[in-house]
Amino acid sequence: MFCQLDSDAFLGAEGPILDVRAPAEYARGHLPGAICFALFDDAERAEVGTIYHRLGPSQAVLRALEIFGPKMAPMARQAGEIAGAGKVRVHCWRGGQRSGAVAWLLAQAGFEVSVLAGGYKAYRQAVLAEFARPRQLLLLGGLSGSGKTEVLQALAALGEQTLDLEGLACHRGSAFGGLGMPQQPSSEQFENALHAQLRTLNPDQWLWLEDENAHIGKVNLPLELRRQMQQAPLIALDVPRPLRLARLVRTYAGFPQAELATCVEKLCKRLGRERTRACLAELAAGQPEAMIDQVLDYYDRGYRHGLSQRQPVRSLALSHADPQQAAWQLQGLLATDSKKHSTQIPGLVPSCQAGAESDVKTHD
Repeated sequence: MFCQLDSDAFLGAEGPILDVRAPAEYARGHLPGAICFALFDDAERAEVGTIYHRLGPSQAVLRALEIFGPKMAPMARQAGEIAGAGKVRVHCWRGGQRSGAVAWLLAQAGFEVSVLAGGYKAYRQAVLAEFARPRQLLLLGGLSGSGKTEVLQALAALGEQTLDLEGLACHRGSAFGGLGMPQQPSSEQFENALHAQLRTLNPDQWLWLEDENAHIGKVNLPLELRRQMQQAPLIALDVPRPLRLARLVRTYAGFPQAELATCVEKLCKRLGRERTRACLAELAAGQPEAMIDQVLDYYDRGYRHGLSQRQPVRSLALSHADPQQAAWQLQGLLATDSKKHSTQIPGLVPSCQAGAESDVKTHD
């Protein structure tokens, strides 16, 4: 009728994923790409749960069947619209009665059905276990406006393994980081998306990712991954302030004044009232560049303090704002270490640096 698969096999199987949990459960977190295919809506789920606790499982099952009965034909038709007459994957919270009922229904309707053993709960255990797997991490740091995201993209174009945490979190990490970005996922959904990315990467090869705090906007980094990041080698891009300021102006100055003012107000306690008023006055006067210049001072001090707590740190001084050239230089680092996997970072070896001036420093 249908088969049960563990989390890894389920993720690798064919067919759309039908999440039969209630919509509120789905909204908190779901498998990437899964479709909300709720057996019960939120009110129905609450009703069946109340009957279970007050009257016992038999009465709860009877009420569940009363709700399920009229939905059977519409659900089978909906599944056909989603998957034709082919394969589907089904799961609920624990891999119990809800997924079992829907899997039975769809099998009777002619679908080839795979059920996630242990349900979403087992999947989440696999997600958290993935973050504890040892990886060869290389962190890319630098003051605000250094172009770290662009350099990561350039590294990926050169064939390096990269992970864009800010892209997955839909946030650039600062008080201004949500501007122009989609709504942030929940921390749970962020973890699910991160797990999907990590499954495609080789844990024995270097993985470049940006140096991040414990939080990216409202999203929390997984604790086990954060611990590995704290122990990983860090290379900081040292980009001249005028180049960094120009990049930040290009990124943020075009947003509406009201949105920029809201971001400045979030920093009031850290900037101080006087500087906050000055920044808001500059925005009101149509001078977002001057506001960004002032806020950059605050972020530079904070990042330099954090960097002083990290050892060892290597910095790559750049006299340009070209992500491609920076990526070539960073890739040279891996070229010198291609025959071993070590967290001891050798000296940076620039390659393909036509006309680029660079200097390598180590902060101990």
